[in-house]
Amino acid sequence: MPIPLPIPIPGQDRYVTVVINGGRAFPQITQPYYIRYRPGMTVYQALLETGVVQFSFGGQIVSVSGVFISNAIRYTIRLNGRPLPPNQLYLPLQPGDAVGLELYYV
Repeated sequence: MPIPLPIPIPGQDRYVTVVINGGRAFPQITQPYYIRYRPGMTVYQALLETGVVQFSFGGQIVSVSGVFISNAIRYTIRLNGRPLPPNQLYLPLQPGDAVGLELYYV
């Protein structure tokens, strides 16, 4: 009998997946994080709960896994594969959503 792909994880719908992608610039930081979903959870909260994304007091991402965001290093955020502007980090999430954060050199 063939195995369905992707293989479903029991209770997967109670989690939000956050994938930190260092890309070719920082491959050592690429890793998925499974964050337990809570009603009202936002993209900002899911990123914060990974423990590797640091924010400024103004809510801007300042570093990811110790890599500081600068003029030379930027990031892209995606929600379920679609680009998400940084000013929309407070959008609510649903169980099973996927948040991606990718770093790249400019």
